[in-house]
Amino acid sequence: MEAYNENELVIHSSPKKVFVLVLAALAFVVAGGFLFWVGLTDEEESAVLMVVGIISIVFFGLCLLYLVFQLFNKKPSLIVNDEGVTDNSSAISGGLIPWQDIEEIILYDYMGQRFIGLNLYDTEAYLARQKSMTRMLMKANRGLVKATVNITQASLPYPLEEVYEVMMNKWENVHLRQP
Repeated sequence: MEAYNENELVIHSSPKKVFVLVLAALAFVVAGGFLFWVGLTDEEESAVLMVVGIISIVFFGLCLLYLVFQLFNKKPSLIVNDEGVTDNSSAISGGLIPWQDIEEIILYDYMGQRFIGLNLYDTEAYLARQKSMTRMLMKANRGLVKATVNITQASLPYPLEEVYEVMMNKWENVHLRQP
């Protein structure tokens, strides 16, 4: 692992993986632009194509901006230490989550993608601490996935199974010490 000792695991995003995601987001922005252009010239389905094109340009354009930022961001994507889990692995990351706030850690697949999910004892208190945009995105995400906080394999350079094992060991140690 990148920087791991018995007290702390620090993982930075894989620049290669992030670059591939940048290219994919760019391709979707270009495809959205093409759909919008076709919508301007095709009278029958013009409104639908233009709307789909605009949605694609806006959504994947925002993804592209975030991913380009990630390419140059030196901040670790994930830190697992005695305090808890500091998640900076996605655009809707919530920062430090203390071990005592975590009720359950699960490893699961959703739509062909692997996730580590953190279910919290008090989700509403956690969401209340987030910035308004992050809170809104997290609430929207809650209906789709199995956990409040989700760490994806997409940009991390290590298999999630290894990260999950480290997290479980830390979490279990904290919960075994509690009365």
